[in-house]
Amino acid sequence: MFFLDHDGASGVTYDGPVHIEGIQVPTFQAPAPLTGQEPSIVSSVLVDLNQRFAELAVTFTDVRPDAGTDYSTVYLGGNDSAFSQYGSFLGLAEKVDVGNLDRNDDAFVFSDKLYAPGMTPGDYESALTAVIDHEARHLLGYAHAGETSTGLFGVAAVATQGIPLPWFAQGPAPMAGSGNVSFAAAQNSPAAGAIQAVATDPNNANIVYVGTVGGGVWGTRTATNPTPTWTPLTDQFPSLVISKLVLDVNNANVIYAGTGS
Repeated sequence: MFFLDHDGASGVTYDGPVHIEGIQVPTFQAPAPLTGQEPSIVSSVLVDLNQRFAELAVTFTDVRPDAGTDYSTVYLGGNDSAFSQYGSFLGLAEKVDVGNLDRNDDAFVFSDKLYAPGMTPGDYESALTAVIDHEARHLLGYAHAGETSTGLFGVAAVATQGIPLPWFAQGPAPMAGSGNVSFAAAQNSPAAGAIQAVATDPNNANIVYVGTVGGGVWGTRTATNPTPTWTPLTDQFPSLVISKLVLDVNNANVIYAGTGS
């Protein structure tokens, strides 16, 4: 069980690769454009985390467990100033607890460092969830894949100098439910992919063809419909990497497709 402490704490001790006492964790506060939305943001974070960790039978709560209950604490709030002499961090766990032997270890997520201008509440919630997920997994025994990081960097979500963080997936990918994209009701389970070429029938706006990076040529005869129907046209061909589409100027029913990148 993880207790997400967003109410602030004083005199906290971090007993990890370094030992620091007297850490002051302020109450979680969303950045100025999102101020006042903290309860809904935390609620969304908890829902997302409990979904992510369901298969591990791990739960997250923001209600302090009863005395005598074993639980790890994730402190949410503030910045990494207590650790500034060691580097720049988005989050820190005390250890990679292989076997989850210590059921009372702690982690920190520095929420003040996770906001970037233009973020929606959903974006900010996703950033918080990602770093909490990262540090919680360290406390469950997960190490950085393919890395040999030691010390604090072995248990950290790191803010890389010169690269704005956090990063967000913008596609191509299924984007149903995104705060940035709204699909018609009939298309709310889309599979999005990279389109490399587009060709339209000059005599019929309903007829459109697209060439995709790895999915061949697709066509629709209902392009002006709010929910057009797309059909794959070249699945039988040896190459589905389409880089160019051109309609025959004398016969729009003839399509020339260039393959390769």
